[in-house]
Amino acid sequence: MIGWWRLRQIIRHSSPINQRTTTEILKRTVDNLDMKCCPRIHTSQQITTPMVIGTWNPSILLPFPQLQEISPPELEQILIHECAHIQRRDHWVWLLQRIGRTICWINPLYHWMHAELSRAREELCDNHVLQQWTGLDYAQTLSKVSNRWHQHDLMITSL
Repeated sequence: MIGWWRLRQIIRHSSPINQRTTTEILKRTVDNLDMKCCPRIHTSQQITTPMVIGTWNPSILLPFPQLQEISPPELEQILIHECAHIQRRDHWVWLLQRIGRTICWINPLYHWMHAELSRAREELCDNHVLQQWTGLDYAQTLSKVSNRWHQHDLMITSL
């Protein structure tokens, strides 16, 4: 229950992104993935990694401070990954996993299965990026982006 309340707070305090470059990259990504509709894209200072948030109308949520530091190619790779989650309807799978985890909280086999399913979802979305970018490009983006977000986390915790 606390997790749902926290997600609602994050959504409520997020801001829509209206930068022309970002919206153009998002539209191009949606077209390339043959998605039926373009998801909303928001930014938040309360998160440290990109994510898809919402069940009925999923949105892409990007961390605000790091958004200013990433290049358009890096942003495109991130948006391909996040749009792949929406296209695959992973937000529904995530919801079912959370319900199952609540019901089977004591079963260690379920926790293992939950972790494996989550890992597989991420790998499948990474494969969408790798269809359009080289492995080296994507690895560099992941490395740069994770380092920036990790540095941001360290700055926040040191305050």
